[in-house]
Amino acid sequence: MSDRVCVEAPVRLDFAGGWTDVPPFVDREGGLVINAAIDRHVRVEVSRRPSGILLHAEDIDETLEVASVSDLAPTGVLALLQAAVMRFVPEGGVELRTRTAAPLGSGLGASGALGTALAFACQLLQGHDIAPEEAARLGWQLEVGDCGLAGGRQDQYAAALGGFNLFDFSADRVETTAISVPANVRARLEDHLVLCYLGESRASSDTITRVMNAYTEGVDRVVRALSEMKDIARRMAQALPEGDLEHIGHLVARNWECQMTLDDGMQTDAMRQVEADAAAAGALGGKAVGAGGGGCMVFVAGGDPQAVKRAAINAGATVLPLHLEAVGVHQC
Repeated sequence: MSDRVCVEAPVRLDFAGGWTDVPPFVDREGGLVINAAIDRHVRVEVSRRPSGILLHAEDIDETLEVASVSDLAPTGVLALLQAAVMRFVPEGGVELRTRTAAPLGSGLGASGALGTALAFACQLLQGHDIAPEEAARLGWQLEVGDCGLAGGRQDQYAAALGGFNLFDFSADRVETTAISVPANVRARLEDHLVLCYLGESRASSDTITRVMNAYTEGVDRVVRALSEMKDIARRMAQALPEGDLEHIGHLVARNWECQMTLDDGMQTDAMRQVEADAAAAGALGGKAVGAGGGGCMVFVAGGDPQAVKRAAINAGATVLPLHLEAVGVHQC
């Protein structure tokens, strides 16, 4: 048992198949998602204290101090932190501090990465060995089970494992295929992937609920789009190691077309403008990162990535530095 533990976990960039990891679609038909971890991290520091519980999220400057676990409830902006203490440190006497390097509402899977890091850190504090995959499973339970938020599992597993991965999800299992991307292709992707932030997205949990209700009701366009996105993820897993930017851009664009058919709120006016200007500047394809409705978009630039970056900035977006991350959840 430790007195203090520090843990970091990366957020992710999803290339194709997002949404297919969400119940009930994943329970009935299985999901397939390909993503890559990037070097924006969540950080969790947890330590013992004589009594009481102190929670602090540094990036949003929110603090909660209570006398005992019975005073906690997994709601509000500190819901995940409260849920983690309630589940993993029920005796209390703990201080928990977190920091997230991803912008608020970015769609980069920060809440999933945070859940994974919280599970990993709290289990280590209690003296328990924990595998990264188990931290991902527990992190998903924190968010969906304890906090009652709709969502899939790709964020937690990307944070746990790092690197490029193809995740094959079903109701009760996750099969992972690590995608080996040569170093020269990784470098080329880092140069030609343009990550843009357009402001905080709408609540992804609300969007997810609408989409999955439509799926449950058998809305044809939603059923067809989700099925095609699985196929695109499979094709993307073959395309990424080859580094053919035009092919990757085409697959990204087609995944985005499918995603936009899922819900009317998927694309905002700001996203539409940035996408049009990026395409005019030479982007080969682009898509929303995460649930959509704001947050981040990623574009595959053709010959001149700087032209795509300038176009995005002129359209009102903030271009974020992007570097791929090979390492998953780990102690600081």
